[in-house]
Amino acid sequence: MKTMWLKVWSLTFAASLAGAAADIALAQVPEASDGILASVVVTAGRVEENAASVPVAVTVISGEDIDRLKPFDLGDLLKHYGIQIGEYGLGQGFAAVTMRGFATAGQASDVGDILFLLDGRRYGLNNPSTIPMENIERVEIIKGAASMQYGPEAIGGVVNLISRRGSENFKLKLSQTLGSFGIAKSRLAVSGFSHGFDFSLGGQYARSGAYSLPNGEGFENTGLHFRNQGSANLGYNFNEDHRVGLVVTTHKSVNSRSGGIRPTAANPYNVRYPFGEFQRYNWSWDLNYEGAIPERNLQWLARAHKGFDRYIGTENRFDYTGARYSNIQHDYKGASLSLTWQNSFLRLTGGFDYYNEEMNKTSVPRYSANNDVAGYLIAKVSLLDESLWLTGGVRRDRFTMKTQTASGVNQSDLFRTTPSFGLAYAPTPWLRFRANYSSAYRLPTPNQLTADYVSSGWHNIGNPNVKPQSSNTIEGGLDVSVYEANFSLTYFTTDYKDMIDYKVICPAAACGGTGERTYVNLSGKTEFRGLELSLDWDAGKFFGWDFSLKPSLTLTRMFRYVNTDENGARTVLDSVTDINVSYGLLFSHPEYGLKASLDAYYYGQGIDPLDNRLMGGDTVVDFHLEKELISFNGRGKLSLGLDIVNLTNHYYMTVNPYPQAGRHFLVNLDWEYWRKGVRGEDRDSSKVAGWQ
Repeated sequence: MKTMWLKVWSLTFAASLAGAAADIALAQVPEASDGILASVVVTAGRVEENAASVPVAVTVISGEDIDRLKPFDLGDLLKHYGIQIGEYGLGQGFAAVTMRGFATAGQASDVGDILFLLDGRRYGLNNPSTIPMENIERVEIIKGAASMQYGPEAIGGVVNLISRRGSENFKLKLSQTLGSFGIAKSRLAVSGFSHGFDFSLGGQYARSGAYSLPNGEGFENTGLHFRNQGSANLGYNFNEDHRVGLVVTTHKSVNSRSGGIRPTAANPYNVRYPFGEFQRYNWSWDLNYEGAIPERNLQWLARAHKGFDRYIGTENRFDYTGARYSNIQHDYKGASLSLTWQNSFLRLTGGFDYYNEEMNKTSVPRYSANNDVAGYLIAKVSLLDESLWLTGGVRRDRFTMKTQTASGVNQSDLFRTTPSFGLAYAPTPWLRFRANYSSAYRLPTPNQLTADYVSSGWHNIGNPNVKPQSSNTIEGGLDVSVYEANFSLTYFTTDYKDMIDYKVICPAAACGGTGERTYVNLSGKTEFRGLELSLDWDAGKFFGWDFSLKPSLTLTRMFRYVNTDENGARTVLDSVTDINVSYGLLFSHPEYGLKASLDAYYYGQGIDPLDNRLMGGDTVVDFHLEKELISFNGRGKLSLGLDIVNLTNHYYMTVNPYPQAGRHFLVNLDWEYWRKGVRGEDRDSSKVAGWQ
């Protein structure tokens, strides 16, 4: 009854909103703000385009918001935007991202349903805790299937990190953060442009001790010994239309290994593996060439990239010979070529992608490799004086998968075709309607095919008969940008075929304490249904105040996440929460150099597969205050900031059995210096990843 009422409420709300929007249109309310309809995105169609022409909902996290929130890692940032994050603890280096019920693996060895990109190319990493956040201009998020644009692993969404690019205004920023639990972070960012060369570099050093729980109990073995990470975006501009660039990233960290809370009568905060540790190391480089022939309406991007990711885990610190030692080495490389032709009403983008990855592990399967060669073509037609856009595309992939088994190396080839169609209609500059259909797929992982290892009390056994899973997603929504307010509403529905899931072969109680499970394709039909809503309003600008006051809200409500088998039996899927909400209030007063924000996020409830118990229902609040102390005559400034994380000291966990840190404090000191270039203004930074 509750679910039915929520469905009726959501549809009624959407209808009333559409009616209100129509009434506003009839009243000829003037355009109110730059808002979401004027923002520029670069990932939805692999080319730079205005948000009004994109048939799907896109979230853009600005560099200003990244700087204000000062996230510990990418997962720590995404949770402020209504995205479900499964965190293993402060500085623990593991996190899983879930959007619309689709999730990453959260570990170092397996792929997931969310694809991470750097400037539009596959990053090769699935753990957001190991992705460097330094030197990032903005983060763009597409929720929903994007396999037509980017291939497998984009079945549930895309997170694209856009590198900062140097401008003619030289900028230098130094930051130092100190806080509770021995937290210390030092950051450096520098960028500029000279004689055709642009450069932007960023780096961070961080460490922390073991953190405490809200009741004051110390949570042993949760410290981050150190983390070094950074990136650089370097380029030479032959002229306005031709640039050769190089993007380099690196990350290295060592932290203690916590096995989570395993209560006993003698010790309610008993922790497994009290002496273990994790080591992580990754790097990547991307060499690219952006070019254009304006008189021929042509633009292109050619690139080659390579990366390496290594994870080492031990039960006993520095003991790399014991039975609990694990080593995962991941090598990946790729290349792509895309060409775009555009006239007044038609744009065609086509190209080829090549991607290869190899993985070597101490657990079974010890070796696996994937090779993907793909071609794609995307067309966009603009009609009715650029108020109606029709988008369609198709992608063809050929995969070769190799997996080591007891009898040798198995190889299989597979072809997949994925289409996508959408439309966007903006009858006014402040109102947009959109609808989109996308098909997507994901191959079974080597782990799902041939696994044979014990982890978290389970003996995981692969199934060589697991088939690829595929999905069809339909979504529709509207966006309104009026009276300095931006509103977005999206309803989505995804039907899965052959979804891969766990199947318990033998429960732990019947198997001597270690259960057995394998992987199977769910029979029948797997369905996801949900509603997304976002709202922000600049009240200060609307009322003409000399300060800004911005309330905001982002919500994802899952109405249905079930599998119905061939006999009609329904099963609610594990690890999907019913609702995720983030909301906040941002205040800024430029005259006094003052900023303050209150950010809250609510973790909905879901069934945890580890012990089949209900988790979630928690609200966590963070507070940020920043004051400009000194201004150096328009050449720089010195600012002091205070953050209170988990303000209400709430006890919660997003991954069982890893409770999160209690209330803690951070003090941050920022020094910024800038010098205006010859033209006294920034170069066009919208082309950071313009032609993907």
